[in-house]
Amino acid sequence: MRLVPVIALALFVAGCSGADEWQRKDAWRQCDAAISGWPQSPAPPCAVMHMCANEAPLSPEARGKLARMIAATPGCEAP
Repeated sequence: MRLVPVIALALFVAGCSGADEWQRKDAWRQCDAAISGWPQSPAPPCAVMHMCANEAPLSPEARGKLARMIAATPGCEAP
C-alpha cells in the first residue's frame, strides 16, 4: 500500500507540469515546438507568445508563423 502515495504524487506532478512549463526561466526553448504545432495544437496564451517573440531565437519562418498565431488570437495584439 505504500505505492499508492507515490503514484498519486507522480500523477499530481505530471498534471501540474503543463501549467508550469511556461514559468521557467528557459521557457523560450519551448517556443519552436509551440509554433510548429499550431494550428493542429492550440496556441499558447498571449503573454507566452509575446515572450517567444521577444526572447526566443526564431527563424524568419517561425517568426512569421508566430505573427500569424498572434493575429489569430482574439484580444492579443502584436508585441
